[in-house]
Amino acid sequence: MGSFYVNVTVLDVGLDAVRTAAPRPSFVGAAGTDPIVYAAADDAGAPVVGAALTDALGCTGISVGVHDDDILFWEVHRAGETIVSGAVPDPAEVFGLGDGEMAEMMEMMGDMPDAGAAEEPEGSGDLAADLVAALGRGDVQALGDALAADHTFATDRHVAFVDALGLPRAAVGWGYRYIEAAGGEDELLGPVEHLT
Repeated sequence: MGSFYVNVTVLDVGLDAVRTAAPRPSFVGAAGTDPIVYAAADDAGAPVVGAALTDALGCTGISVGVHDDDILFWEVHRAGETIVSGAVPDPAEVFGLGDGEMAEMMEMMGDMPDAGAAEEPEGSGDLAADLVAALGRGDVQALGDALAADHTFATDRHVAFVDALGLPRAAVGWGYRYIEAAGGEDELLGPVEHLT
């Protein structure tokens, strides 16, 4: 079984404000000007805290998750509104589902983001341009390449994804339960604070 995790990177907001607004329980870490929230509520598999967190802080944030190290998915939130979402590769293709079956699965899973095609650079270029525009940062070409590349593991795609968007690498591979299991200590994660 591969990795399952979700976390939220909050853009250009101070760590003190994020500590106040973050749901409990969660871990928060400072990565330059972009704090990361690893909330227990997101451990169910679908991002649930990003919209409320950005609403409380009046900012932009990005929830990113990995499903069984097969699918990378994301949602960009601005002041509580989800403005861009996607997943690579297309979950319908990964699970071999038709449209009706995919809709039924998404209903059961909650608000899983819409899928995006990664096989053709043109498709991922549109995803990349939309994502860079929504975040106001990043390199469209590098992001398009990260989305279109043939990554064996979604966590590897996540590394290329955060690098292309100028997001902290401390988001890669970590969710609440993984940090809790590690005792909140790991040199790749950096310092985190447990909010209970």
